[in-house]
Amino acid sequence: MFRSTSFKSTIHRIAYLTYVVLPLSILWDRLHKRDYHPKVEGIIARINLQKLDPSKSLFARWSNQLNHVIDLKNKSVLEIGHGGGWYIAEALDSGAKHVSGLEISEEINNRARFSLKKLNYSNFQLFLGNGKNLKALQGSKYDFIFTITVLQHMPTKVTKKYLKDISHLLDTNGFCVIQTLNTYGISKKRLSSADLFSVAYSKNEFDKLLINCGLYIVRYAVEEYESQDTYWGIYLVKTKDHFGQ
Repeated sequence: MFRSTSFKSTIHRIAYLTYVVLPLSILWDRLHKRDYHPKVEGIIARINLQKLDPSKSLFARWSNQLNHVIDLKNKSVLEIGHGGGWYIAEALDSGAKHVSGLEISEEINNRARFSLKKLNYSNFQLFLGNGKNLKALQGSKYDFIFTITVLQHMPTKVTKKYLKDISHLLDTNGFCVIQTLNTYGISKKRLSSADLFSVAYSKNEFDKLLINCGLYIVRYAVEEYESQDTYWGIYLVKTKDHFGQ
């Protein structure tokens, strides 16, 4: 047992040290093509189901959990890791003037783009990322950025780059909501066959990551599920510029 655990730990450390030479975008694209996310029919069905009860939308839920109204009317919005575009649809239904989405799989972008257009959505744009930073969005500014259950799927060094880029992409008065995997104990970082990497951060470590990347926590909420070890941490953050510091 000890040898097995030690061997796995060594493999995980090597993976984290050598991630810079891994073709992450290619690996993720292959994973998505194995139906990691729904196909067009599933995306359309999910969007239509969401439209039946707007009061249960992602943004309504976050507003309640964070005790902070998330108003997207006439806002420019970015979702990092849009999956199939269903939350892009929710943002547009909530009155956003324009929504951008980023994915590191062109296959997923194509599915989402077709589905959204099929349902007559416009005022959105999908970008292809490289899996290592947000360079594809360089020069843009957004009123609201959100990312849900994405940052735990990458090595910590990449997460830092994403967070630093988010701080530059946010407009002065903008804000960001991040939902990521937290753990009740120490942070757990491992390689995963399902999603390449899997990280559950202690709140203390993730708080420090945010601050070191120029993002300041305004609200924090906990969403528990059937796990004794981990839970969803939901962060409402803004940049230092927002506070006039």
